[in-house]
Amino acid sequence: MITLFVYMGIKPYKIFIVRFTASHTQKSADPKVVVNRAMVLLLQTTKFSVLVYRGLLLFFLGICFCWASEALHNIRGEFTASKISFYTETAAKFWISFCCGVASVTVGLLSPCVDSKLGAYDAYNKEWSSVLRCSALFFGFSHATARIDFATYSQLSLTAIGLSIALWWVFDRSLVGFVFGMAVALIATFIFQSFVWKQLYRFSHPMMAAWLPCLFFSGGVVIVLVGRQLAKPDVMALMQRKVK
Repeated sequence: MITLFVYMGIKPYKIFIVRFTASHTQKSADPKVVVNRAMVLLLQTTKFSVLVYRGLLLFFLGICFCWASEALHNIRGEFTASKISFYTETAAKFWISFCCGVASVTVGLLSPCVDSKLGAYDAYNKEWSSVLRCSALFFGFSHATARIDFATYSQLSLTAIGLSIALWWVFDRSLVGFVFGMAVALIATFIFQSFVWKQLYRFSHPMMAAWLPCLFFSGGVVIVLVGRQLAKPDVMALMQRKVK
């Protein structure tokens, strides 16, 4: 995670350097004490604390999206472990939730940086109400694909593609959101398909592979919108006041 912060251009702060240098003059022999002291002083830096808060919110949001989607799609069984045991099922759910959280943090923190590099400041005109409506539509889309029985594979695929593109067009319409959504869809679908190929998981219904990329694409668009809202100056100023 720290490597991601450095990649995003988060430079060391003078306050942190001065405080850590002053505290390090005590020459503590225990490296654990030095590391703990450095982390405490780093968290005291306001901008870094705001970044940590944003990362934590995005991480838990990704986990909540994963759990909600899993609960909705359990109507059709979702994924079932090929070797049924409590350990493998629990470990698989944990790692899937963790990966969704990490992906949410990555997308939510990188998308505002890409927007600033490209000068796409018009993307920040959205309000929280628009983000909430987009999230509600995402869960509605997820619930509909789980409950409705489609006649053919192509019908389900076209419906899922149309709904996911409509969600992006109505609430985002930005190139950054589309690219991040496509990247999330391709990477996540490849990972899940590799699990199926290695017989770690199997689809309980063959049509699940049709809406899976569209579901990941829609989730990526929602996370991009949330990441932009958290990166807005007024939200960051509110977080800074709470940190202080």
